[in-house]
Amino acid sequence: MHLTRDLQMMLKKALQILLIALPVTFAELCLLDFGVRLPRVEVVAQTVDERKLEADRLSEEGKKQFSNSQFEEALQLWQQALVIYREIGYRQGEANSLFNLGIAYRSLAEHEQAIDFFEQSLAISREIGDHRWEALYLYNLGIVYSSVAEYERAIDFFKPSLEYEGAIGSFKLSEIVTAYDSVVEYEGDIDFYEQSLAIARKIGDRQREACFLTNLGVAYRDLAEYEQAIDFNRQSLAISREIGYRQGEAGSLNGLGDAYSNLAEYEQAIDFYEQSLAISREIGDRRGEAMSLGSLGDAYSNLAEYEQAIDFYEQSLAIFREINNRQGETVSLNNIGSTYNSLAEYELAIDFNKQSLTLARQIGDLRGEAFSLFSLGNAYSNLAEYELAIDLIQQSLAIFREIGDRRAETCSLCDLGTVYSSLVEYEGAIDLYKQSLALAREIGDPDLEALSLAISLKQNLTSTILSKSTRQYAAK
Repeated sequence: MHLTRDLQMMLKKALQILLIALPVTFAELCLLDFGVRLPRVEVVAQTVDERKLEADRLSEEGKKQFSNSQFEEALQLWQQALVIYREIGYRQGEANSLFNLGIAYRSLAEHEQAIDFFEQSLAISREIGDHRWEALYLYNLGIVYSSVAEYERAIDFFKPSLEYEGAIGSFKLSEIVTAYDSVVEYEGDIDFYEQSLAIARKIGDRQREACFLTNLGVAYRDLAEYEQAIDFNRQSLAISREIGYRQGEAGSLNGLGDAYSNLAEYEQAIDFYEQSLAISREIGDRRGEAMSLGSLGDAYSNLAEYEQAIDFYEQSLAIFREINNRQGETVSLNNIGSTYNSLAEYELAIDFNKQSLTLARQIGDLRGEAFSLFSLGNAYSNLAEYELAIDLIQQSLAIFREIGDRRAETCSLCDLGTVYSSLVEYEGAIDLYKQSLALAREIGDPDLEALSLAISLKQNLTSTILSKSTRQYAAK
């Protein structure tokens, strides 16, 4: 029986994965007919130490291939190393190889495979009692779940990973912060950041101390406690300047800009954003530069200076594309679309929001997908395509509920109410406004509560006036 080349390649890949779970001798026997030649292990000729050295060499070569983005080559080398480690019974090497395979599959965006390998490596580390590696495996499981917007699951792994002494200094905090910010449980964020801040102070890590002060600023900003947010960012800024931590200084300035922007002090916000932008450019932090440009776009959009806002968003988009930050690209495209919507250039808005939506779905960014759907709904509503607008906003609402973003859920309910109002379906609109208001009060966001209440009261008044006018007309 002859297999086509494509089928052979598919089977070859599948069997390469399968060999990890099989005894080496059986795996070798199965793979020979598919062109996979594993290095034969001569038990008599090589000692255990020599074979371990060979596995170590394969592992290091895999790391070199991985660093050059040669992921498939790295996979093959790490698979071969895993076979040897398992045969000689070296459990730590086995765990490390499984972890490396997980990293490779995560880089290939094959998240389920990555999770499977990380879980296997975690099980071994627990079995042999190596807590340092256990923390690393937990942390990376958190990153994978965060990548697919399963933020609560991610936090389940991040939390225990930080309990091990020394772990806080070895992990990339932005990944953990993203997950905590995304579940929108601000009090929980504050507890986590305060605990982490205490650890950083205990071990004398001033840089981490500055980072967690900035993150506390973000959490209080999201609680609409802006003065508290400003205080934490100023503390962070002082430490960053004292220790010469320029990236932290830029982050604190950006945090101050966000707080003042939420206080509608946009000129003050712009000043902080410009300082942050200058530092990011000075130190060559392209991602920080793109973030500051995006923040400047937000500030100018709030000032209704839409052309200026678009210019900043486009600069931000160009950098995100240059550094291959697909999530940042999604946000920038959506921001440009939303700004064109504000300029009443609805077709342009739809074009950018569709690009944002496509990209968000490609990379599995549920939050980006939801915001793109929301923005598209607004644009179609402005074109009086109300049924399509309702469908799009309802899709965004479902995703916001799925990922636990209750503030965005509140906004979606409010916008749905506005569309129903445009269709003169006032009872449906009032019900949605009431849901929005109740949720805003439940999560304790005064800005959202004020917005929902104002629109709800306006809609009730409009409905009453129209109902009265209709009765008066009918009575004539």
